[in-house]
Amino acid sequence: MPKETVIAAAEMFKASKFAIIYFGMGVTQTRARYKNGDNVSSLVSDLNQTNKVVMMPMRGHYNVTGFGQVAAWEAGFPMALDFARGYAYYNPGETGTNDILMRKEADAFITGAADPGAHFPQESVKHLFKIPAIQVDGYANPTTEFSDVVIPAAIAGVECEGTAYRMDCQPIRMKKLIDTTFKSDEEILTDLINKVRELKGGA
Repeated sequence: MPKETVIAAAEMFKASKFAIIYFGMGVTQTRARYKNGDNVSSLVSDLNQTNKVVMMPMRGHYNVTGFGQVAAWEAGFPMALDFARGYAYYNPGETGTNDILMRKEADAFITGAADPGAHFPQESVKHLFKIPAIQVDGYANPTTEFSDVVIPAAIAGVECEGTAYRMDCQPIRMKKLIDTTFKSDEEILTDLINKVRELKGGA
C-alpha cells in the first residue's frame, strides 16, 4: 500500500467526529487471523484518544451477528468456542471450525442455517465428506449434497417467530407469517439434546 494512501486515511480519521472501521474476512481469515483484529483494535484505541471511532465486522449472511451475540453473553466469547474442557475455551486459529476440520480432528459435524459446503476451504469440505454430517436448515444448499442427515427447519420470521440481530447488534423480534409442519431450529436442537441425554442415561 502506498505511503500516501496510509497518510490520507490517517488524515481522514483525524478530521472525523465519528468513524467506523468495517472489516471482513480479509482481516479475519488471512495470515495472522486474530492478530490482524488486534491491530485494528489497537488503531481504534489510539484514534479514540481524540475522536470517536469503532470497529464493526461486515457480516455476510443473515443473522450471523445473532450467533456472535448469543455466544458472547452465554459463554463470554463470540465464536471459536471449545467446550471439551467442560467450560468455554476460546483461541481462534486453534478452536475455530475450520482449524479443527483442517487438522481432521472432527469425527462428526452438525450445522444449522449455514453453508460450509459453499464457503469453507476445500480441505475442510473434503474432511466433511469423510465424517457423518447433519444439516438443520430451511433451505437446500451445497452442504445438503454431502450431509448424511438433513432436517428441514421452519424459517424464522416467516414460518415461526424468532429474533435476528442486525449487523450493528440490534435485536429484531420477528413474528410468524404462515403456518408450517416444520419445527423451528430451536425445537429441533432441543429434541436432539434430549434424545442424546436419553441415550446417555440422563447425563
